Amino acid sequence: MLWKISFIIAIFILEGCASQVPSTIRESLPKNPSLGAVQNNISHYQGTRVRWGGAIAGIQNKEKSTIIEVVALNLGDEGRPKEEDSSPGRFWAEVDGFLDSTIYRNNRKITIYGTVKGVEGGHIGEHAYLFPVIQVDTYYLWETVKAARPYYYPPYGFGYGLYSPYYYGGFYPFWNW
Repeated sequence: MLWKISFIIAIFILEGCASQVPSTIRESLPKNPSLGAVQNNISHYQGTRVRWGGAIAGIQNKEKSTIIEVVALNLGDEGRPKEEDSSPGRFWAEVDGFLDSTIYRNNRKITIYGTVKGVEGGHIGEHAYLFPVIQVDTYYLWETVKAARPYYYPPYGFGYGLYSPYYYGGFYPFWNW
């Protein structure tokens, strides 16, 4: 009886370790067209499901929906956009409802899963641009990755001592005495 209770408790604990990323975001599509292919032949890809992601460049709240302008980036593991210096272009993601522009701010990473709705003209600065519009079914706003603080190595043996096996850097100055 105690074994069964322990097993049930272990299941609940392990369930907390499960991924919070939706499966439509996490798993790649077998036929996921590129942004360039959709821009070049919008009529062929209209109604096609896509999984794209990138960095948020802007947000516009409409009466019943929100338009997110996304700088497209290649997706890595689990559908997270990679940190890259090049982009195939931009697209608009239309989400039903209101999204707060403070949370969905510039340079936050987002991955969307939805249907190609069409193309709309817009501007990037003063440059005219054709944005593919995606009607979003599922989206995931990624946590901001914070750089880890570097470890401080104390000088002259403070911390673990001079002859500790944890002496930093692999340099043991007193071995040859």
